[in-house]
Amino acid sequence: MARVGVYRYPDISLKEAVSDLDKIKRFLGKKVDGEITREAIAKALGLTPRGGRFTNKIASLIHYGFLESAGDGKVKLTELAKEILYPIGNSDIEAMKKAFFSIQLFKDLYEQYGDSVTVEQIEWFLRAKANADPREAKEKARKIHKIYIEGLTQIFSVEKQEEQISEEILDRGEEIMMEREVLKQPEGIEEIKFGDVRIWLPPTEEGVKIAEQLIKLFKETRLKVKEVKEEEKEE
Repeated sequence: MARVGVYRYPDISLKEAVSDLDKIKRFLGKKVDGEITREAIAKALGLTPRGGRFTNKIASLIHYGFLESAGDGKVKLTELAKEILYPIGNSDIEAMKKAFFSIQLFKDLYEQYGDSVTVEQIEWFLRAKANADPREAKEKARKIHKIYIEGLTQIFSVEKQEEQISEEILDRGEEIMMEREVLKQPEGIEEIKFGDVRIWLPPTEEGVKIAEQLIKLFKETRLKVKEVKEEEKEE
């Protein structure tokens, strides 16, 4: 946890915080959903539990809203953290936005500068808006700029990745539809249609017999499986 003027802010970027959550999850496995000792988190992050860097990490993860106290010196993941670790749809993006903009300094910077801000602008902002001492503003502006830009980049990069995945799924869907449209009735084959049923077969006795056998096989296998499943549901 760090402070400048009237603002408090995390000492690590959102990108680093999300990476830390992933390390904790991979280290603890299923135990990650319960109460976690600080020693376990320290091991997951490769840090000393009594070191200053570890203390800042924990404080920052709490400030982002990813960890909360569980008593007896233990912590646990918040629902916000779980939205990132176990995303459904774009819940991870929304959770990251919520975490990032819950930091008042980042929210105010974004309202004034958006995603394009210089170190000098942040220094001016800290002096004018945060009532920070000129020397303090100059010393901390560069690090705040780094944390701020990395956080926004993390959000935008994940958004872009998910947009690309969605586009790929849509493109594949269009390809499948086109493939279906291209499917044409073979020459010498007749089509029989009634409602949703569509059958292609050659106009021969042998073709009709094969079709009858296939329909019989379908009734004996696929329909029976369906009936069994329905009976199991009723039980």
